[in-house]
Amino acid sequence: MDAFRDFCNKSKIPFINLSNPVSLQQLDPDKEFSVAVAYINRQNPDGVAFLRAVMHWQNVIQRVIITDSVDLDLFREAINKAHVNYILSYPLDSTQAKEVLIKAHRRFRTLSRPLRKLDKFAEITQDLLIDNERIRDAARRDALTGLLNRRAFDDYLTSLWLRLKKDSQTLSIALIDLDHFKRVNDTYGHQVGDEVLKKVGRILLENQRIGIDNAFRYGGEEFAILSIHTNKLNMQAYMQRLLETVQNTVVETGQYQISFTFSSGIAEIQQANSVQHLVQLVDRALYQAKQNGRNQICLA
Repeated sequence: MDAFRDFCNKSKIPFINLSNPVSLQQLDPDKEFSVAVAYINRQNPDGVAFLRAVMHWQNVIQRVIITDSVDLDLFREAINKAHVNYILSYPLDSTQAKEVLIKAHRRFRTLSRPLRKLDKFAEITQDLLIDNERIRDAARRDALTGLLNRRAFDDYLTSLWLRLKKDSQTLSIALIDLDHFKRVNDTYGHQVGDEVLKKVGRILLENQRIGIDNAFRYGGEEFAILSIHTNKLNMQAYMQRLLETVQNTVVETGQYQISFTFSSGIAEIQQANSVQHLVQLVDRALYQAKQNGRNQICLA
């Protein structure tokens, strides 16, 4: 191997010396290796294990043995276990060694080219998947509030209905309507109204319980919350906390300080015989809260 190292240095071929198969794991994964060389004879059979480890690590790397042996059993073991590609005799013939290395490197490039194309294709595919997911997420989110939108609400509700109804699990839905929101727009302008909507969206997002709640902008000044494993009484307590938070919130925009409240209706999955029926029930409960004077929560 000293002779081989000298040959590589003279030929300006990059060369790394490894003492055992475990050393493969310490190599820089960003560096490309095209040829692995091991010296073997009966007194030094570890080279076969090393080349076998190389084969399992990256099987396109070309495997070369240098030997002064004529032991056919040793050659058979090297070929069977490590799938050796080339054999060099010691002492080394410089011309022959150079030819073998050129052939080995050329063969490595030929074999690895399709893999590079596949890696590039996989990279492009992954980028497309990420872009598609980003576009898909953007299509399901309300740009103003950052909440999921009405389309996402319909998808989530249908999916949860099928899954939870089948397993007799609980799901509650709340509809929220900002009280007298038209008056805010008419008095202060739509920009101020947008600030109020953004503030409500932030409150709903910050108070979501992980794995339980999903908040949506249902449309205009209406919002919705879907809460799994939550009956309507627990949902009422949760909504009451949200209402108190909103009651204590002031939106400051320029010279204006605006306070606001909301009305809410609640229904749970066990009350309904279809998704449409569930939405009708919660809509009626919201209407009742508004009829009762607003700034309150009604159960279906």
